[in-house]
Amino acid sequence: MKNTFLRMDTIKWIIVAMSIVVVLLVSGCGEHSDASAIALPEYPSIEVEAEKALRKKLDHRIDISGTVESESKAILRSKVMAQVASVDIQVGQKVGKGDRLVRLAADEIIAQLEQAGANEELALIEYERVERLREKSAATEQDIDHARLQAEAAKAALESASTQARYLEIVAPFKGVVNERLLEVGDMASPGSAVVALYDPEQLRIAINIPESLAAELPVGKRLLAYHETSDGEFEVTVAERAPASDPRSRTVRFELSIADPEGFSPGQRVRVFLDSSSDGEIWIRKSAVVRRGQLDYVFRITDERAWMRLVRIGNVRGDFVSIQSGLAEGDLVVISDPAEVSDGQTVKF
Repeated sequence: MKNTFLRMDTIKWIIVAMSIVVVLLVSGCGEHSDASAIALPEYPSIEVEAEKALRKKLDHRIDISGTVESESKAILRSKVMAQVASVDIQVGQKVGKGDRLVRLAADEIIAQLEQAGANEELALIEYERVERLREKSAATEQDIDHARLQAEAAKAALESASTQARYLEIVAPFKGVVNERLLEVGDMASPGSAVVALYDPEQLRIAINIPESLAAELPVGKRLLAYHETSDGEFEVTVAERAPASDPRSRTVRFELSIADPEGFSPGQRVRVFLDSSSDGEIWIRKSAVVRRGQLDYVFRITDERAWMRLVRIGNVRGDFVSIQSGLAEGDLVVISDPAEVSDGQTVKF
């Protein structure tokens, strides 16, 4: 029992001691309740350049890559099973509408054509013979109908065989330029096999995907500047078409731009298109004002001739400026020269 009382006395003394410490701490804090009275490290004053954070409109040129495409292009395919007998063109060669590009060889198709021709000839002879017999009342109407049907069937078979034979020659459907030779002499072409790629060089366009945020600035008919290494410097393009909806995955809108002078261009070439973009409604400061440490960005805001560190969240970068999404207000004065050399709370001259 005696030990129990001793422990209780000890606990009481501990409580009393803690109360005294708390009272001392509170009274000490009361003496320095004014934040201005907190002692600051004394750094020598430093001379800086400063500039206000402004809400303003900035113009900036952006370049986006596009690809040259042809409005009129075709991949010519074989419609029959046949071997390539000759390829009469070279890549880059200009061809006219109806020019033969590739000849296929298939002995069975030629044989079928010859057989169909012979069958039609025999059917016509038989039909004429039955006609003469009917004039002599030696043939019935049923005999005439049967002979006529046989002649018509033979004619249809000949037309089908002639079509198959025409498929052995692959011709240009329009005036254009050969873009690719996809089969060579000796290759076997099956129905659907790609043989030649062709495009119209007078109907070239640039296909380009524009971010949604910039798409509203590009109405149909607007003129833009573009650049390609093979062209003589910059050249002019015009917005010709715009997709009705954006791509939900890339958040871009497809545009097609017409080329005023397509000479020297070919499908697949890469082109840089320049867009003049503007931003407003955001607070902007110079990039030189931002200091990055790890994953954090901060600036030094000047108040009462002292530079105070402020964490900020940056947004768009346009040339020498960055937009500030949080951490600064319009009109705040920030250090823009060597902010990494400034200490928090240091007096500054500007």
